[in-house]
Amino acid sequence: MEPRLVQEGPRYASGLQSDGAKFVLNATETTERSSLLDDFDYALLLVSMEDIYTGYENLHALRCLVKDEYWGVRQRLCIVITKCDLLSQRPFDEAAYVARQPQETIFYHAIDSVSVSALNGVGMAEMCTRISNAIYPNTSISLSSCFHAVCDRMTTLALDLICSIFALPMPKDINKDTPDTLDIPNDEFADHLKNQPEAVAYNRELIQYAKEHIWEAGAFGANSAPTWKIAPNLICKTLPMFERQNASFVRRNTNIPVPQPRYPHLEYTYVTDFIPGQMLHACWDNLGFFKQFRVACTLRKYVNILRTLTRETPGAVDGGHVSNYIFEFDPAFQGPFKNAKIFRKWCEYLATVGWHGDYTQDKCESPPTFPESCDWGLNFTHGDLSLLNLILTENNILWVIDWEHSGFYPRWTELAGMARYRKVPQSWKRWWPFICGGSYAGFEIPLGYMKSCATMTWSLEPRSDFFPPGVED
Repeated sequence: MEPRLVQEGPRYASGLQSDGAKFVLNATETTERSSLLDDFDYALLLVSMEDIYTGYENLHALRCLVKDEYWGVRQRLCIVITKCDLLSQRPFDEAAYVARQPQETIFYHAIDSVSVSALNGVGMAEMCTRISNAIYPNTSISLSSCFHAVCDRMTTLALDLICSIFALPMPKDINKDTPDTLDIPNDEFADHLKNQPEAVAYNRELIQYAKEHIWEAGAFGANSAPTWKIAPNLICKTLPMFERQNASFVRRNTNIPVPQPRYPHLEYTYVTDFIPGQMLHACWDNLGFFKQFRVACTLRKYVNILRTLTRETPGAVDGGHVSNYIFEFDPAFQGPFKNAKIFRKWCEYLATVGWHGDYTQDKCESPPTFPESCDWGLNFTHGDLSLLNLILTENNILWVIDWEHSGFYPRWTELAGMARYRKVPQSWKRWWPFICGGSYAGFEIPLGYMKSCATMTWSLEPRSDFFPPGVED
């Protein structure tokens, strides 16, 4: 049953929640600092946006009040923005500005907030739910949910067992470091090697292949092939910000086949081992169903291994910055965020702000939300598991390359990274849920709105401290 407020004389009582909980809201109001704030279970701090300028001043004052005097009990406070029914009478940009204030309060100030209208009831159910969840958190677990959890767990274990049987080989010492075989003293010498005939010929082959296949396959931003084969066993490219650290981290902590990063003294050149084999994009259609199944089993096994690596701070291994194709923020940086909770608030903030800024007629009726069932815990993810970043050798070893956008992210981002490639074989798409253990349903719309307003929080240079500044949650 949807929660609602029903007036009972000087008080308001909520309707039944799904767990049967009720609450009674004392309707006493005050415009001054009073004893009402000395002892309370939950308090609503109201600010009217009937006049946008006065309203914003009052909103700022309430944010400061909570931060200065009630920070320790802010979980039992909610700033309620009223008169939202007047937004339709304002210019679009003003209405969008007012509408996003609750999310700005939540993200930038770590204070709960909601906008409501007493006339049309918008926001009232959300406000009641927040009060109920704060005072009477629903910790009960139904028999049905337990049954589904057990079934899901048993299914996962069965699929993992199948993968362990049919996965391609993973040599135990595949990531053992070996000495460098070529002396590359500096970046200038690496540039010299790029201009050698063999390196130029290899680069041109990649460009031609990209023109015929990759660009048509929907690889976003693919307009060049900045990779050179500078020796029979070495390739190089311009050093991505985090790829060397991310790839080295995976090699140290797993036996997933990853080419060895070399020459760490180079400042802007990234050199790795050349893997003799076929890019999966080039050979996938020629593989039989059983071989494709084995590749999918191998990737599921890789993903499971990566997910054993966890951390409290989201983002790249070095610095925790979020720079990921999933959100299309390249080459800008987001974060770093202190923990998964703030990262989630940031995702929800951008999705909501993007929706409010959408003036098209076909947008969804209400701000998009991420699926309630999605897991926001942080596990290491590759972030770009495409046919372009997998190499299959003659001895059936599946290598994973391009770790630039990997890092510690929620599990659903792995599947989102695969789904950004639109024009790929259906025989590849069908394995995505099996490989990642989930569904992409419900993520596309909020991610789309996130991308539309990403410039609001990004930085062209890595930040030195957590973002947003001064927020502890």
